[in-house]
Amino acid sequence: MREEMSHREFFKLVNIYSAGLEKVRESVEQEDYDEAFFRYRAYLEKRFTSFKKAPSHHGTSDAEEVKRLADFMLDDKLSLLGYEPVQLPTPIDWLYYPFDDNQWQSHLCYLEWTRNLVDTWQNTGDGRYLNKWCQFVEDFLDHHPWGAKGLEYHTSRPMYLAEYKYKCGGEGQMPGYLVGSWIGLAASIRTSVLLAALQDIIGEKELSDRLLKKIIVSLATDHVDVMINNARRYTPNQLFDGATALLRFSICFCELRAAPAAYLVGMDRMEEAFRRNILPDGTDIEQSFNYNSYMPFWFNEVYSLYGEQTTVRIEKLKERVIKRCAFLTAMMEFDNTWPAVAKTHSEDVTGLIADYEALYDIKLQGRFCETMFFPYGGYYVFKNETDKRYLLFKTSRKAIGHAHEDCNSIMLSAFGEKILVDAGNYNYSNDAQSLVINRYHISTAAHNSLSVDGYSQNRIPFAVNDPQVLEEIGKTPMEGCGKNEGVEYAKGEYCDDYGDALLGVLKGMPVERFEENHIHVHHEREVIHLKEPGVFVVVDTVKDREDKPHTYTLSWNLNYTYQPESVSFGENSISVSRSGLPGLLIQTIAEKPIEYHMTYGQDEPYSGWMATGYGKLAKCVHIEQSLKGSGEEQLYTLVYPYQENKLCSAEKSAEGINILTTDGTRYMVSKTESGWQVEKETEQ
Repeated sequence: MREEMSHREFFKLVNIYSAGLEKVRESVEQEDYDEAFFRYRAYLEKRFTSFKKAPSHHGTSDAEEVKRLADFMLDDKLSLLGYEPVQLPTPIDWLYYPFDDNQWQSHLCYLEWTRNLVDTWQNTGDGRYLNKWCQFVEDFLDHHPWGAKGLEYHTSRPMYLAEYKYKCGGEGQMPGYLVGSWIGLAASIRTSVLLAALQDIIGEKELSDRLLKKIIVSLATDHVDVMINNARRYTPNQLFDGATALLRFSICFCELRAAPAAYLVGMDRMEEAFRRNILPDGTDIEQSFNYNSYMPFWFNEVYSLYGEQTTVRIEKLKERVIKRCAFLTAMMEFDNTWPAVAKTHSEDVTGLIADYEALYDIKLQGRFCETMFFPYGGYYVFKNETDKRYLLFKTSRKAIGHAHEDCNSIMLSAFGEKILVDAGNYNYSNDAQSLVINRYHISTAAHNSLSVDGYSQNRIPFAVNDPQVLEEIGKTPMEGCGKNEGVEYAKGEYCDDYGDALLGVLKGMPVERFEENHIHVHHEREVIHLKEPGVFVVVDTVKDREDKPHTYTLSWNLNYTYQPESVSFGENSISVSRSGLPGLLIQTIAEKPIEYHMTYGQDEPYSGWMATGYGKLAKCVHIEQSLKGSGEEQLYTLVYPYQENKLCSAEKSAEGINILTTDGTRYMVSKTESGWQVEKETEQ
């Protein structure tokens, strides 16, 4: 337990020449430190209660559920990550993690769950809840500060030599694990939690001077130090979350000596986040539509603190936040969800979009029912409102995010049902079984894209830190996407080689050895949407720069609602048909023979699973189409969702592909200098 700081020592952290602290300075100069703290608290109460409070977002539980969880906490019981409530050890062990899930310890120490106690106190007026909040927070500050035993602390490198590293160091993680209670992310989340609580309780007698001082000292020393030294640049929400927390701290406690540095670093990093990740968002589907979807709320929490005295820098960032809100709205499927991934599977996000509208006084819903292209981030959404046809083509893979190897992947819905899905992400635990499961879920096989010789796409290793390279993120050229009469199209390229760079990083492999595992194959994928018949044509072109022979594998992951008996195979086609659900035809035309393989809930090797939530799995049909070839190979694949199958035949032509429907209409798809074109004629 740390020795409590005296009032005299405390005021060494304060710039007593700050505006508004004249009476505080007078007491300090007279060495009446008790009176100085009394006056300082009065100053804080006036400032904190003057801040405009940012509204809560759509995800907040209702009052009854909040009270139910808070009642558990009165008995030192806690439910995290969807697990059943557990009894916390007495005294509290801040390294505790049940269910063999290390992530539980991180969430325990984030202290986000303590918000239920503050909310219940506000709803009921019952002081027991506020007293319990104070007990939990004080116990953490006393017994688990930065430097607490039981964590591994990474050697801190000089910042001038480590500015663009993943982190500078000094973080405290669980032994042998990437996450822990004193990493930059944990410090930033906890900072925001404590600052939000102080806005509500700073004037209450239950919050003692002793605890208030402990909170301020911890934020101004341990928390700010960890955040400034560890930007966590390569996971966008963590970079943005840290920047947000630094800015909130600097505004709420602008009189502290650490505040100016926190402000300047926080603002620089927030601007960097918008340049590199948040607006372009060249990450992965989970990062984009889960973690980054809360960015408008994080930003608004900072923006609200400015009140009427905003700055040019913060107003420019607000403009980009509004663009981000429009992007997320445009990504909505017709059932008001985002593409199916773990934690957000089939979750209606209209409430979230409505909150965006309220926060920024903008109109979003109902504006994005047509095909939309976002080439700066590599997202192309083909839509047809008539039959609720929706295909997301995701081409970028420029930032690490949550490490999904998903470049050139597609997701498909039609007639109100999800058909081809992103298989999601299982959990963030570190046990042996979870590692196997998670490795599959981030692999290219678990996404509807292409792998080579059984290898996934290579991830950008954490060691990539060239700022000039990073600044190129999001600058995807406009070439390759467009709309012509009756047809819409987009193109993506993957040219970072195949292998297992991520696995190498996790095993500690030196960066210079990544080249040993590289397969130098370039993958170009074009998606063509034939609007009238409702057919998507996927054109895959692969080429090894050294003309070596390879096995190229297309993966198709069906929603868990389709069972194996729904699937049948033809000579060059896959048919999916299940009562009550849309049908799907996948027909591939290539010059080489194609082999088919299907898995469904297979454990060795792990394949055919979909994550429907944290720690939750469902069996799903995973289909592979494999072709052996060398040099350049090209595959044309028809992806056709239907309620009534109206396709008769398809054949390759010199310019592209011809498709014949049952009513005698022939669609001739060809590529010209002005993009993909479609002509049609009716056969007699």
